[in-house]
Amino acid sequence: MGGKSGYADVATTDKWGEHELMSRLSKLLATMMALALVAAACGSSGDSTDSTGGGGETDTSTDVSTGDDTGKDTSAAEAGDPVRGGKLRYGIEADSANPWVHYATSCAISCRMIFKAISDPLFMTDDKGEIQPFLVDTSEPSADFKTWTLTIRDGITFHDGTPLDGAAVKYNIDACRKSPLTGPAFSPIADTAATGQTVTVTYKNPDALGPALLRDEVCGYMFSPAWMKTLKNNPLLTDAEKAAATGDPAAPVGVGPFTFQSYTPGNGNAFVAVRNADYWRGDGPNSVTNEGLPYLDEIEFVVAVDIQGRSNGLKSGEFDIIHTANADEVSKYEGDDAFTLLKADAYAETSYILLNVGAGENPTLARGPGPAQPADGPRRAERQEPDQHPELPQSAGRGHRHPAGGR
Repeated sequence: MGGKSGYADVATTDKWGEHELMSRLSKLLATMMALALVAAACGSSGDSTDSTGGGGETDTSTDVSTGDDTGKDTSAAEAGDPVRGGKLRYGIEADSANPWVHYATSCAISCRMIFKAISDPLFMTDDKGEIQPFLVDTSEPSADFKTWTLTIRDGITFHDGTPLDGAAVKYNIDACRKSPLTGPAFSPIADTAATGQTVTVTYKNPDALGPALLRDEVCGYMFSPAWMKTLKNNPLLTDAEKAAATGDPAAPVGVGPFTFQSYTPGNGNAFVAVRNADYWRGDGPNSVTNEGLPYLDEIEFVVAVDIQGRSNGLKSGEFDIIHTANADEVSKYEGDDAFTLLKADAYAETSYILLNVGAGENPTLARGPGPAQPADGPRRAERQEPDQHPELPQSAGRGHRHPAGGR
């Protein structure tokens, strides 16, 4: 910040989790109903053309007047009974590096939707921000909150037939603990133990939010230990085991509503998943809840990096649904009855607007930022108190962002 010129950050968060989903009203209801099952978390990264950027992971909401995340789409497109069958083509903003095992994947925002299609998490965050059991049946802390005992739902199997039990959950947690990518987030954990359908997680210090590590984020999703043991990048394998490993990390094996069919990396290519006929929330012989889920037969996640191309693909019918945090593009769909616009504020991410707070001319660019101002002038005050200028993120984000303010 020294010298004659400099820049300061005004932190902002997108009022809707920096995420908007746009989908056609004219598509089959099966498409819309399945969306509620598999697109509970998505956002955007790298496609923003305004100065704020950002991405987010969200539930869906249409309560645009208050900014509250209701977790529901209240549009008329959801009316009626769900219809089975059909294929959903989802335009996503980016591919992910090192796919598709949780301890190794450097996620674009869209990887959350792929994980949600292929697997399920131990815990889910509800529309009030509370952490609720999902694959877990019960969770009980010790009196000092240093130990959490999780009882896993009975009767659930991975796509390869491996049972989801305490040992499987322990293996997933331990893999994330040992990974260079995800390990730092799991550093509060001291030990894990498993027996039957129970896994015990011991923390180094009291942790009243113990299950928060295992919610519907990347490492909260469960993958088959049998599959992970075939992967060279598995941090739990010995050098000899890694040398002998021949599995494909890009062909994930989860417990979710869809099973892996194919994946081709890169812009314009896709990840394809098909209906899991034996989903634990489905109607197959091993269903636990008999809910008949999912309704769709197939989902194709197509990478379309360019926001204009992705948006045009939605308008032309190439895509059934897209997501973006691009405020300019979102504004084009507001009030358009031909599309359903879903907005949410869960898992909002922080973006930044750079402000020039220097005085005088910029010696590097050899051009001045405007009239000279003293170092302690009003622009420097903006750096210290971004809430004093809420019009900045509102203007840059077309009404979809507000100052973060550290809250």
